Amino acid sequence: MPLSSRDLVQQSLAFASPPRIPYAMGNGFPSDFRIVSRQPAPNRYTQPWTEHEGYYNMIDEWGNEWRRLESITKVEVYRGVI
Repeated sequence: MPLSSRDLVQQSLAFASPPRIPYAMGNGFPSDFRIVSRQPAPNRYTQPWTEHEGYYNMIDEWGNEWRRLESITKVEVYRGVI
């Protein structure tokens, strides 16, 4: 009797020598994994990327303020919560 995808993944995580390696190819191909996501917290304090005087600013769900200069820098924490 072939193992279910769940059993394959559990045996693999437990290093219990499953009969094959679990795989996830995506795009309509077979997969042993499921995609799980979550909804944003209703009380989150986030702001999307907004353009200011020469830079872009964003506040993430933890309250960290991120900034970047367009085509000059990537992104960095400007003001952290801690």
